[in-house]
Amino acid sequence: MCRSRCRCSGLWALRDVAGLTSTKFGCGMAQCGACTVHLDDEAVRSCVTPVAQAQGREITTLEAIGEDEIGSRVQQAWLDLGVAQCGYCQGGQIMSATALLKEAPRHPWAASASRACRR
Repeated sequence: MCRSRCRCSGLWALRDVAGLTSTKFGCGMAQCGACTVHLDDEAVRSCVTPVAQAQGREITTLEAIGEDEIGSRVQQAWLDLGVAQCGYCQGGQIMSATALLKEAPRHPWAASASRACRR
């Protein structure tokens, strides 16, 4: 069992312990985004986030993003526009888009550019 002291990633704790399988394993290097979840409304790659880093923080996965006003709107837009292709990484994309819109709801491109400049 994965506990806060273990060295497993949040991804495997979510999938194997909590049974929340919408979070997918893709590359294992935080590059593809299929494993994206929110920690306190911030998008993080769970494949490289130690489970201990999530202790005491609010974790949101695709299973619950529809309960959020912006997340629900993003999911509906995905459906309305037929965005999905194979669907494997769509959950991560929805989680990333929701976090971006929460960060800068009126001008998401500004948040994206600001984040890119910090790297």
